[in-house]
Amino acid sequence: MEDESAEARDGQWPVRPMLLGLLGLVAGIISYFLIGRDWNSAPTTLELTATTFVVVAAGLVGFTLERRAILSALVFSVVWGAVAALVAYWNGSPSGWDAMAGWRVVSLALAAGIAAPFYQTARDAGGMVFDYRETHDHAWTNVVLFCASWLFVLVVFLLLVLLDQLFRLIGIHWIGDLLGKHWFGMSYLGAAFGLGLGLLQEHVAVVRMVQRVVARVLAVLAPVLGIGLVLFLAALPFTGLGALWDATRWPTGTLLTCVVGALILANGVIGNDADQEAAARPLRWGALALALTMLPLSVVAACATYLRIDQYGLTPERLWAATFVAIACAYGLAYLVSFATARAAWMARVRTSNLWLAAGLCVLALFLATPLAAFQSLSTRDQVARLQSGRISADKFDWAALAFDFGEPGRKALARLGESDKAEVRSAAKEALAWKNRWEGVQEQAASENTQQAMAKLRVLPQDAAVPEALQALVGTSWPCSLGGGCTLLFSEGGSEAFLFSGSCYPAPVEQEAGADERRPLASAVVEGAPPYGCEPIPFRKGEEGWVRADQGPDRYTDAQKARLREGFERGDIEIRTVESRQLFVGGEPVGEPFE
Repeated sequence: MEDESAEARDGQWPVRPMLLGLLGLVAGIISYFLIGRDWNSAPTTLELTATTFVVVAAGLVGFTLERRAILSALVFSVVWGAVAALVAYWNGSPSGWDAMAGWRVVSLALAAGIAAPFYQTARDAGGMVFDYRETHDHAWTNVVLFCASWLFVLVVFLLLVLLDQLFRLIGIHWIGDLLGKHWFGMSYLGAAFGLGLGLLQEHVAVVRMVQRVVARVLAVLAPVLGIGLVLFLAALPFTGLGALWDATRWPTGTLLTCVVGALILANGVIGNDADQEAAARPLRWGALALALTMLPLSVVAACATYLRIDQYGLTPERLWAATFVAIACAYGLAYLVSFATARAAWMARVRTSNLWLAAGLCVLALFLATPLAAFQSLSTRDQVARLQSGRISADKFDWAALAFDFGEPGRKALARLGESDKAEVRSAAKEALAWKNRWEGVQEQAASENTQQAMAKLRVLPQDAAVPEALQALVGTSWPCSLGGGCTLLFSEGGSEAFLFSGSCYPAPVEQEAGADERRPLASAVVEGAPPYGCEPIPFRKGEEGWVRADQGPDRYTDAQKARLREGFERGDIEIRTVESRQLFVGGEPVGEPFE
């Protein structure tokens, strides 16, 4: 503890908070002028490249700058900033990114975040010597500093909001006006984060103490999670994997979360040195259980990912999931081998493995941030091959994903499919190319699928009547027809009117058990057992612009009729007249409201 206090005193640098605050302010202003002035369009490749260099270099300077090694910290930060900028330039404009491109950004940040504690350890040792205790301390201290600095940013923001509300009481609004300016927001974020980071680094001994307290508290939870994971794996042979697939749409995420939790809690027990290993047997057994269950959980996650890919093909999302599963398997295997080879000293072996795993993860993360991890191209080729081979039909193909989730390779593939010799593929591809955004594409595909489902279950009266294409689309918008039990469409004699009946409104009678309470049917239901709403027949009318819904309401009136309605209402020209009307009958019984 005395050594740490001396180290903390040596690392104190009163001018650092001001320097980092100023650095953050400059980085925020530069970022604003590069990418913050126009939020309605994506930044160019050069703008994004320059911004990446500024943010990464400034951020690493904030975490690594020490008075005794200013030059080396600047060199390290500038080199990593240049590497990050080259990666950003290589990836190109964000307009060509796929839907999972955010993971590239996370990978780049992770690579830089892992490299920083390795540099800090080598700096303190005066050479390329990486002591686990020092590396582990620097890594977790950086994590705590990062989170605490953002907390400081939030506190400052809340303080500004409070001051704004205070000054508004006397008619002064300039603080709130500043908060609404983009240039001020980005400048404030940089300055507040840098200032908070500098202030916290002046009390790094306290930060490390907090980090160790948190680790000790988390270590207490190791037996709880360990018992839970052991029981889960023990139950799998009896329940089978089928129950796991049925329980959730995407079990891989849950399993990987358990692996990450096991990794964190196990290392809370293991500590960063033999002196910091938990001595309590329940904690040590809990850590061992976590270490041994990581690989089986990762294997189950790998099976889930494989089945998903085999069933639906490759997508960037599934390739990222496969990557995360591979990383989890690597950690699980390393921990299992550490126990198998070292037994009683397995915790020391794990600490050595953690260093190698972290170094490998840094290299892998940097690779994943580059276009060399061609998840877009791999996914596009696989999905197009499935379509062309007939494994999936054109009407079931996810055209919206190809258009918007697979980046530039997906758009190019759509252009090629637009010239396909298969009419249904060619038509669908051209339609997808015309979509402006993914939401429009999803809506169009959902509407098409709903129409197909509705028409497959539709009964038409008279039976020989043909349903126009425009009317088919309107029928598909009614969920009882597409997602429910089906509908009946009745055409008038002239064929200019049609009425849609929901089949769920006329269910077969259900016999009640003896002694059951008799319930009165709902007043709005046509027959007992029908839903309480949606049972009014939907009228359609063929007009000059095609088929439209003709429900009672203002939209059924022309502009001239609406004008007369407004004028008559203002005059009080309201009366009751006896009119001749029509009404629908089912089985001789009236249904719905009369209409003209």
